[in-house]
Amino acid sequence: MTLMISRTELARNTRKVIEQARKGQPVLVESYGEEQVAILDAIDFRLLQAYTHYQGGPANDPVGGQKEVTH
Repeated sequence: MTLMISRTELARNTRKVIEQARKGQPVLVESYGEEQVAILDAIDFRLLQAYTHYQGGPANDPVGGQKEVTH
């Protein structure tokens, strides 16, 4: 289940929020009723990157979409 918190709550409880994400509970941070960012465990993030890369290649990579240049 995803936890939704405000930016203010994140600022007040950063350590606790990060620990929850590290334990596998994704956190969505919202501001003025709109989702702004997601915080998730690093392993989950890497799995998401790998899945995205597998599905569509580097252009669909959620982190920059940069291709490795080889000569």
